[in-house]
Amino acid sequence: VVLKWGPYPSDLDSHMVGPEENGKFHVYYRDMNSNYVSLDTDDTSSYGPETITINQSEPGVYSYYVHDYSNRYDSNSTSMSNSGATVQLYVGNTLMYTINVPTNQVGTVWHVFDYDSNTGMITLANEFRNQSEPSYVGR
Repeated sequence: VVLKWGPYPSDLDSHMVGPEENGKFHVYYRDMNSNYVSLDTDDTSSYGPETITINQSEPGVYSYYVHDYSNRYDSNSTSMSNSGATVQLYVGNTLMYTINVPTNQVGTVWHVFDYDSNTGMITLANEFRNQSEPSYVGR
């Protein structure tokens, strides 16, 4: 999963939440690795890319989110939705999907998609909400 965006806001963060042998994992800049998933690149100064790799999957649903860390305390912010962000999903080196951020949406968290490793299905969520604390993204 590759996240890219424009100059503003300067810090968008990739988050993935999903199943792990002993519960759930939450991969993001504070906890960049789980047993099978890693945040390979964290960018804090615009444009990205930020990349998350699923090296091996456990059965269950993986959810991918983008958090507007720069504006996390502004519950009226539309900065992320107007950032030009794109999320690209690859399987190996093959680009499968490109998802563009919906414009003029209020929120600091963009729930982009869910991946069901049991069925191989990707479900687009494209939902926005507010969350100031990064560790609560995806909860």
